[in-house]
Amino acid sequence: MKRRRLPAGLAGLLAAGVAAGATASPGFAETVKDLQRQIDNLTRQEQQLNRQVQNNKAQIENLQEEKEKEQQEILRLMDEIDKTGRQLAELNEQIAQINETLEQRRRELADAERRVAERDELLKTRLRAMYMDGVGTYLDVLLSASSFSDFVDRLHYVSLIVRQDRDLLEESRKNRDLVEQKRREVEQELARAREAERQLAQVKAELDRKEKEKEVRIQSLDRDIRRLDDITEEQLEYLRQLAAKKAELIRRKRQLENQQVDFYKGGLLAWPLPGYSPRNITSPFGVRSDPFTGASASHKGIDIGVPGGSNIVAAEKGVVVVAEWVNGYGNTVVIDHGNGLRTLYGHARKLFVKEGQVVERGQKIAEVGSTGRSTGNHLHFEVHRNGVPVDPMPYLVK
Repeated sequence: MKRRRLPAGLAGLLAAGVAAGATASPGFAETVKDLQRQIDNLTRQEQQLNRQVQNNKAQIENLQEEKEKEQQEILRLMDEIDKTGRQLAELNEQIAQINETLEQRRRELADAERRVAERDELLKTRLRAMYMDGVGTYLDVLLSASSFSDFVDRLHYVSLIVRQDRDLLEESRKNRDLVEQKRREVEQELARAREAERQLAQVKAELDRKEKEKEVRIQSLDRDIRRLDDITEEQLEYLRQLAAKKAELIRRKRQLENQQVDFYKGGLLAWPLPGYSPRNITSPFGVRSDPFTGASASHKGIDIGVPGGSNIVAAEKGVVVVAEWVNGYGNTVVIDHGNGLRTLYGHARKLFVKEGQVVERGQKIAEVGSTGRSTGNHLHFEVHRNGVPVDPMPYLVK
């Protein structure tokens, strides 16, 4: 015979302390009201869990939306980074070209300065020659003319030579100044390009930083989403378990509702031990000394001492709602007779009925024994009226 502890839902239905050796009365199984109360409790749990699940789903949806926005922002940042990268590449090419131009301008300036130096040196050489030959050299050339016409010609040529030397020197200097100006312009252009490069590099670095921040945020969002998904899955699994429990309770409730017939219409019950009488009662209903502890305790039924193996019969027609081992009571049968009346038969050696079975008045349901918390072979018999243990004797004898 399977043994179990008293179900928590039944423990509150019966008070403590009965039959010889028993300290607590087992539950008279589940009533429709008990089952409905459990169903209502599960329904409340389902509703609460459903609210939590919906709240989690709403949070997940919000996180997903935020994640999508962050991903879109990353795409935008990547476009900006690519654009900035292209601008930097173009700027680097410009800088390279500017450097080439600057180098060209430097070479041109060096050439111009060399030509100016050469022109300057040429003039200096002529001046030195004139000085060495005497300041009157040009004058001698003029005065040595053979005629006035020759003098005019010589003056013209001397003037041309002097003007040409002066013009060449001036042109060389202007050319040098122009090259120097262009060199400065190229250097300024290079400085502007490098400043633009520096600013673009800063922009790109800032964009890279923002992209990394977005990636870190997305990773955090993914963790939150996974955590909520896990919690939601656990809650859904628990909801499935609750639904299964609720379905089982509803099934049992319907079974009880189908079985509930008011068999008891009033009057006396049958004596549960055929061949024996109230003279065999060893412990009546009410307060007594506990046979194990000696302390005063409430006895919720009567004990009838008879030999082991004696037949125990149903006191009235009804539905068996308990037929199993119950702590303290050993092998126990509880029968629901309807109209709020139930009877209990404890400490049996052997049971002959099962839960849900309809038994007739006087039908054998068990045999006397001493199972559970008992001092010897006897039947512990209880009568409960609307869930309250009452003295069985008024229901058994006039």
